[in-house]
Amino acid sequence: MAMGVEGWKAAEWQRRMVRFHEAGVPVSVFCRTERVSVASFYQWRKRLACSSVEESDATAGFVPVRLVTHTGIVAELPGGTRLQIPAGDPQLVQAAIEALVRADAERLGGDAC
Repeated sequence: MAMGVEGWKAAEWQRRMVRFHEAGVPVSVFCRTERVSVASFYQWRKRLACSSVEESDATAGFVPVRLVTHTGIVAELPGGTRLQIPAGDPQLVQAAIEALVRADAERLGGDAC
């Protein structure tokens, strides 16, 4: 599907903000060079900042995952519990992760998710 007008504008302003940060010049000079108004610059800077906050809020409950090998799965939880299991059987993987979450919660003295 083609990007809508607003999506195109947002993408262009994101690129423009990168150029602004790389240029290291005052906003007025940058806007004159880009042939955009200072008011538009500040409006888009605020709009893009708000959208990035919304995106980061959507991923706030997630933690990074690191794949150690292609032949198995290693799970490390905040309580220090670590489990390494071979990949291949999805039911085994699911059961092992559920047991790991329960053990880690008990180790921390809380409830499992």
